[in-house]
Amino acid sequence: MLLEELNQAISDMNEIQVLSQNKQNYDTRKILDDNFNKYVIYTTTYIHCLEYASNYLGNKISNEDIDDVLKLLDKYQVFINEDKKYKDYLDSCKKDYDVLQRKQRLSWDKYFPLLTNDTENTLHVIKELNYSNIDSCLNKISNAHTWTNKLSELKELKDALDDADEIIKSLNLDKNIETFLRKMNSHQANINDLNEEVLNWIRENNVGSKIKLSFK
Repeated sequence: MLLEELNQAISDMNEIQVLSQNKQNYDTRKILDDNFNKYVIYTTTYIHCLEYASNYLGNKISNEDIDDVLKLLDKYQVFINEDKKYKDYLDSCKKDYDVLQRKQRLSWDKYFPLLTNDTENTLHVIKELNYSNIDSCLNKISNAHTWTNKLSELKELKDALDDADEIIKSLNLDKNIETFLRKMNSHQANINDLNEEVLNWIRENNVGSKIKLSFK
């Protein structure tokens, strides 16, 4: 009787160990799956951001960008199809995704000034004239200065550039007036800068009371 109970206890313990191991395997796979799904979402967002930046902000997608994304998607597919629930393989996928992001940040750092500098400089100049929405435009542009893989920031950047363009167009600025306003903004303007063209613009836009010249 005692021997039977001992054998049953051993059998029960073996069963518990198997169930425990299965539970551990399930938990491990679930963690891997959750992490994998997270990076799939990150990559999907990245693709949408690339597409938006290309279509609406003029930052064209290179063949290298496309190849890098396709290679990563192929690795994801292998992870699914071959049931590669291994941490080292997932780590490899994460590393490739991080490389994509670093390359895109460097690319964006070069493109962003080309896209925004002229607009930002003009906004800073006319900001002193208290035109509405200037701060909002500048803040939205500034928020997108670094690539963060957030589609919302790219959309806000597009809206800010469109709004800024409308504001600048409404001022009917030409080069002489822009030069005068830049000098005003840097406190370098003097009476000699007030030529007839500049004076007419000041009168037409009723901004004479907002412009002050002073002695050095």
